[in-house]
Amino acid sequence: MIRLQYQGFFQCRLATDSAAYDAPRGTGGWTFAFGTEPDLDRLIRLQEPLALRSRSPTIGVDVVEATTTASLDVSSLLGCRVAFLDDAVFEGRNGSIAGDAREPISPLRVSISSGDLRPVRGSSYDVESVVQRNPFMGQGIIGIPDTDVRGVTISNSQQARAYRQARLNALQSDLSSETDPHKREILEQRLVQLAAPAGGAITGTLHSAVPYRFPLRDAPTISLPSGSPLAGKLDSTMPWEMSFWMGSWDADTLTGYMRGQLVVPTVA
Repeated sequence: MIRLQYQGFFQCRLATDSAAYDAPRGTGGWTFAFGTEPDLDRLIRLQEPLALRSRSPTIGVDVVEATTTASLDVSSLLGCRVAFLDDAVFEGRNGSIAGDAREPISPLRVSISSGDLRPVRGSSYDVESVVQRNPFMGQGIIGIPDTDVRGVTISNSQQARAYRQARLNALQSDLSSETDPHKREILEQRLVQLAAPAGGAITGTLHSAVPYRFPLRDAPTISLPSGSPLAGKLDSTMPWEMSFWMGSWDADTLTGYMRGQLVVPTVA
């Protein structure tokens, strides 16, 4: 068995209630696409963010620890990039599929990659089927397990409001020296949102998380460098178990944090 621990920031540019789930600019909710920014698209980007806003964290969910119970060299897996493929989204659809913190991730295909090394595996299911989507749904809201992932402690609404106030102050400073009219417009609109009353979900997402746990059971695609010690050792018949939490989502930068593990059975 191989156990991979991964973590890092992700981006998800999505509209929020009461806007339609696919509202391109977020009208009616509390997240928006501003100025010249591209439309909101709901995609869960664990790598390669789109139109990343200023003051955002560096995006990238990577393997930080690789261990095994087998006699294998798994060092090549350390530092691998974790990614959801095929334009994965949180598929809630304003409650018609699932409510808040219960949204399944769909479609579900996961890549672990570094250079020529790229195992890929997913689970095919019909998100509109109650029975099929059930194993892939979020498990509800929990307190964020790591309260300092953003460099400051955020474990309650008061600390979340202080965090947003600090961001407002930083963007005001940025605006005073920004000369590009398009960037100024985006900064001005972000400042309007940060200055608005910030209760409920806006602050709650900063100090909460949603856990997921599910099997990857489709036939995998396993690409390995020539001579890799992993050749023939990754079991493609047994499911690979993936578990993680996603939380500390920032409604200003549209970024959150992810931490979890992937357990891959091995062949003797």
